[in-house]
Amino acid sequence: MANPYAEKIERLLSPLIGDFMAKMAMKSQCKGLGITPDEIGPQHLDDLAKKIGEALAFHGHKEETDRIVATIKRM
Repeated sequence: MANPYAEKIERLLSPLIGDFMAKMAMKSQCKGLGITPDEIGPQHLDDLAKKIGEALAFHGHKEETDRIVATIKRM
């Protein structure tokens, strides 16, 4: 079974960047934290939200970034 945090974050990102890119973004941002998507726990959410937010903003999704970051931090 997949990690519930990873699934929720992927579902949050998918409407914005698509299913495939959401999965790849999760893998990439988790790797930067030294974890895999299967290892995401509550202790990782703030750092993961920050990394995802930075990546989204860099790719021109600033309007959605704040909402997504806040949602991830509240999980």
